Amino acid sequence: MKIGDKSEAEKRDLLIKCSQTSLNSKLINKYKEFFSEMIVEAVLHLDEDLDKSDIGIKKITGGSVTESFLV
Repeated sequence: MKIGDKSEAEKRDLLIKCSQTSLNSKLINKYKEFFSEMIVEAVLHLDEDLDKSDIGIKKITGGSVTESFLV
């Protein structure tokens, strides 16, 4: 079965698993479940051209990483 044949929920689940895999080796790997949801949500908001440069990260000193949110 190809990814195009999968339901929207199955595609989202696959994207979450892929993002979690990519976060395994990062400093924030213990927060991979938290950030993978945010990553997938951001990617799903992209237009048809899937221009990833439309997604940005703004770092703010202080606070917890779990205070991060998608704008």
